[in-house]
Amino acid sequence: MLVDIAQLLRQPESEGFDLKSALDPTSSQDYLEFAADLVAMGNTLGGGILVGTRGSSIPALHLPLFDSARIDDR
Repeated sequence: MLVDIAQLLRQPESEGFDLKSALDPTSSQDYLEFAADLVAMGNTLGGGILVGTRGSSIPALHLPLFDSARIDDR
């Protein structure tokens, strides 16, 4: 499924969509808030979270920390 990032960035935040301009998965507090948002969406109608800001990317060494198995462990 192709996603139009520009369209997502125009979408307002809601119960089913959240924008995280910054998220440090090595920070316990950031990771806890991220996990809480995922659980809240999972317990309602679902949704999505867009992480990052325009023009920047998640550092490659952080990408494995977003693996669903690691998130489940937390």
